[in-house]
Amino acid sequence: QTNFNKQISNESKNTAYKIQDTCLPDRQAKYKIQFPRPMLSKQNFDFSFSGLKTAVLYETKKNPELLKDKKYISQVCHEFQQACVDVLVAKTIKAAEKYQPKTILLAGGVSANTELRKQLGEAIKQNLPHTSYYVPELSLTGDNAAMIGAAGALRWQKMTEAQKKSASDSWKKLQPDANLKMK
Repeated sequence: QTNFNKQISNESKNTAYKIQDTCLPDRQAKYKIQFPRPMLSKQNFDFSFSGLKTAVLYETKKNPELLKDKKYISQVCHEFQQACVDVLVAKTIKAAEKYQPKTILLAGGVSANTELRKQLGEAIKQNLPHTSYYVPELSLTGDNAAMIGAAGALRWQKMTEAQKKSASDSWKKLQPDANLKMK
C-alpha cells in the first residue's frame, strides 16, 4: 500500500476527516496541482465529483515517485478538498439566491470538514446576510451509514427472537421505488 493510500485510509474516521487531516496546515505549494471544479459552470444545482476523482487518479499515477513525499500528498489532498469545497459552496449559494431560504443547514458526513464549514459560512455571510447558517457539533457529523448501523444494532438488542426472525426476513419484501416522493 502506498504512503498516499495509508494517509487517507484510516477507517476510524469518515472521508471528510481523512482528506482534511492530510491537508497539512503548514503545507507549501511546492507542487503545481490544479484539479477541475466539476459542473461548476453548469446552470443547475447538480453535483458530481467523478471527473475530479479521475483527475486525482491520473495525477497520482503520473507521479508515482512522489507518493512517498508528504508535501506532495498534502498538496493533492488540499487541492482535492478545495475543488470539492468550491463546487459545494458555489452551488449552495446559487440555489439559495434563487430560492431565498431563511436557513441553510450543512449536515451529514461532509459537515465534518472544517474547511467546508468555514468557507460556506463565510460565503453565506457575504452573499446572503439575512440567511441563518447552522452546522452540527463535530461529534454529530459521523457517517450516516455508521449512525444508521449503530441505531439498528441498538434496536436489534432490544428485540425478541420472534421480532429478530421477522426483521431478518423483511428485507426480502422490499420494493424499491426510484420515483418515491418525500412528503
